[in-house]
Amino acid sequence: MNLKRRVKLVRNLSVKVNNSGVYIIKNNFNSKIYIGSSKNIKRRFKEHKTKLIGGYHENEHLQRSWNKHGEINFSFNIVSYCPKEYVIKLEQWFLDNMISWGKDYNMSKISGTPKNHNTEVLKTEGDKIIKYSSITEAIEEEGMTKTQMVNRGNFTFIPSNTLGRNPKAEFVGLYDKNGKFAGHGWLDGDELNLLINTSKSDLRGSEVFNSIFDYINKEWDEIGSIRGTWRPGSLGDNFDSYMKTKNAFETFTGKMAKRKGFDKVTVNELKDGSGNIIGIDAFFK
Repeated sequence: MNLKRRVKLVRNLSVKVNNSGVYIIKNNFNSKIYIGSSKNIKRRFKEHKTKLIGGYHENEHLQRSWNKHGEINFSFNIVSYCPKEYVIKLEQWFLDNMISWGKDYNMSKISGTPKNHNTEVLKTEGDKIIKYSSITEAIEEEGMTKTQMVNRGNFTFIPSNTLGRNPKAEFVGLYDKNGKFAGHGWLDGDELNLLINTSKSDLRGSEVFNSIFDYINKEWDEIGSIRGTWRPGSLGDNFDSYMKTKNAFETFTGKMAKRKGFDKVTVNELKDGSGNIIGIDAFFK
């Protein structure tokens, strides 16, 4: 059964349930596809497009094709709706039956698998840096073994960050390759809360934010909002940025939230008895 007939069949059988289900991103120029699932497909589409247009999508293969063929040659379609608790299982069925591994854009053969376990490879050519999301991709693209790349001297191998759920607490902690704490995040209902501190880590704040967000959004539950709890002090960068601009989207958290498709915000300013602002609570939706 070809792709068009299979998608049509499933679409005819499906029933829309809370906008959750499986979707396909298709390159209409070469018919390559990417399959994904979400408990909020509309928001996931917006997130994909924001990253692709901005040039920082985590799927390097898909990003390069987007850059080469342009937005006009890509389509975003819902394959099948299903209840939220079944999206991972349904995505697995489509991965098993529709993806041509090594040709299409999906990197993992297991649905719901975190995409941060690969070693990134950077190739330096003068002032130019080429990034591969895994050793396997670098080997395929460069046509040489890892040993040959090491011997060439212009390849850098960056091990993936250690990211995992703390079994004794309801949060995800992120540590760099040296085991230094960089931040953690947790859900309160569907509201994402974050504490990021990269002062002793070699990770950037954006890396920590994206890793925690993507892991929780995929592995635990769909994120409905992002909360910023900003207070003055040693971790008061967001608070200081807000006080300078009075614009929540000019803060680090605001910029990152907007990139993820959360482009509305409610701000509560906490004041003391004299009317001085002593804290900010921001809610991005």
